[in-house]
Order: sequence, then structure tokens, then C-alpha cells
Amino acid sequence: MVAYSKIGHLGALAELSMVNDLSLDERFSTLFGFTEAELRHYFAAYIAEAAKKLRRTEEEILNHIKFYYNGYSWDRISENQVYNPFAIVNFFQSSSFQSYWFDTGTPTTLVKGVKHQGLTMIDLENLKTGADLLKSANLKEFYSLALLFQAGYLTIKQVEQLEWEKEYTLGFPNREVRSSFAKHLLAEYVGKAVDYTDHTLSFKLRMHLENQELKPAFQVFAPVIASTGYDVVKRSEGYFHTIMHVLMYSTGLATFSEVQSLEGRLDTICIAFKAIYIFEFKLDGTAEGALAQIKAQGYAKPFLAQPKALYLIGVNFVSAEKRIDQVLVEKWDGENFVGLDGDFTPVEEGE
Repeated sequence: MVAYSKIGHLGALAELSMVNDLSLDERFSTLFGFTEAELRHYFAAYIAEAAKKLRRTEEEILNHIKFYYNGYSWDRISENQVYNPFAIVNFFQSSSFQSYWFDTGTPTTLVKGVKHQGLTMIDLENLKTGADLLKSANLKEFYSLALLFQAGYLTIKQVEQLEWEKEYTLGFPNREVRSSFAKHLLAEYVGKAVDYTDHTLSFKLRMHLENQELKPAFQVFAPVIASTGYDVVKRSEGYFHTIMHVLMYSTGLATFSEVQSLEGRLDTICIAFKAIYIFEFKLDGTAEGALAQIKAQGYAKPFLAQPKALYLIGVNFVSAEKRIDQVLVEKWDGENFVGLDGDFTPVEEGE
């Protein structure tokens, strides 16, 4: 008899002691999902139909499916990464990119636990642990990192062989899980229902960024920062960064935070369909200082040849008042970055 996860050993099933845990067994790494080859072979007709409905090429459809539903790994060998089978079947029924698997069960307790532990989306993208933790499970602490992994919210992104043991780096597997988890975490931060934050915050911010509407985009941030308690994280700087990052992640746009480059580490890059936004945040400093850092460190260099509009955005927070007090924006004109006219700083409601 075999068991896929240690969760099966708990509670009413505790008498099942003679079982093997296959979670980290590389021999079975492709057993619980569709591989790339299987997707292309068994779903060829469905891929062609989706491409026709969405007016895209088949390769474009496959690339977007990978972005949304691929990425699950138990050995970090790229060829062995698998697609979520539940999401794949539902996608081909509707030809619509939605959060199918995540929406089958809201991870309320796990999200509360992440907040309780002071973990951020950035932390969850780069969690390092050993095999013992990944194999453990404790229903008394249902927010444990082991359960985040075993329940499918985190997957193995990297495996490093140490002297005698392996070190695992965990992260979100794909866009579906990352953005959906961020939406639920955002709702927990602001004390609202997820359907409220999804429509009022995440969706609106995404539309503003897609349409390059920067003034209303930053207006979305204002009530979130004002309403979120300081208990989200212990340090003030981490508090403001956490809110900005989780909001960006919740849009579903390609978002990368604390990106390491040769010159330094930038705060956030957000990539929309027609625009790229590079953010630098300062606490009790100046937006000018944030912009100067982006330029001095050359954060924008890798994106200058992109066909998309490119924006540099400096943001300064006032910690005592829990608000953004200054936003400065510059746009690449093909030769230089030019400051945009207008006041992009959000105002609180009623001002």
C-alpha cells in the first residue's frame, strides 16, 4: 500500500502505519499530473479548438496554459514538471483562463496562518527547507509550511544536494495559485471578503495598469495602506512593501519582487500586455531618491529594447501616517527617461 502524502496518516487514518510517502520520491515525479508531452499528445484536438476560439496560435495557447497551470515539481527536473489535471480538463471545457483548482476550496486557515507567521508573498516564493519538514504534518498547526506544500499551494523550485542531505527551495507553481493566494491574503490583510477585494482592488488595479492609467492605479493603493493593520509584519518598511507587493501579485499580471541584478536588488517589476513598470519604494525618504536609485543601479537596462512602454516609478511612504506621500513617474521615449507631468500621489477619500 502507498500514500501520496503524510496527511493521510493523520486523524481517522492514523491506523495506516505501513505506508510509503511518495511526495519526494523522484520515481513518481510525473504520476500526479500531465507532462508537456502528454498534454500535446492527448489534448491536440482541444488545443486546436481553444486556439480557434481565442484567435491565437496553438503555441500561444500552449505557452499561456503553461504560465497558468504548469509548474508542479517533485524533483525540479524541467521535463518532469506537470500540469494540474483538474485545471487542464476544466480549461478545455470552456477555453477560458480561470482559477479552476484553487476555487474548489478556499484555503482560509492556511492564509490566516501565513499572516499569523508574518510571511509575505516574497517569502513564499523562496522558502528553503529540508526533507523532514516537507514530510511532516500537524493538524494542530494547520498553517504549517508542510501543509502548504502537501496541499499543492507550494511546489519544489530547486533542489540542492548538500553533504549528505538535500535542501529544497519552494515557491508557487504557477499564475493560478500565485494570484489566487495573493487575493485571499489581501482580503485577510484588509478584513474584507475576497469577492470585494477581487473586484474593488485587484481587478481595478489590473485594468488601470493594462491601460497605463497611473493616477487611478495609485488611488487603488491608498485605502489598502490606510486600512491594513501594522500587525501584518513587524517592521515598518516590510509592512509597506508587503502591501504593495501583495496587491501587485493579486492582479495576476507577471510580477517579480526583490529581483537581484548585477548592480543591486530592485523592489518590484510588473509586466502588463503593453507596458512594463519598475517600482522602487522608500520609507520616510523621497520619491526622487527612489527614481535616482533605479537609474544609478541600471534596473531598466534589460527592458530598453522591449516594444512595450517602460515606466520608472518612485514611491515614498510616510510611516507615521500610514500613507503614500509622493509618487514620481518617468517614461522611456526611446532615448531617455522623461518625467511625466501631473500629480500621481493618491489622496485619501474625502480630501
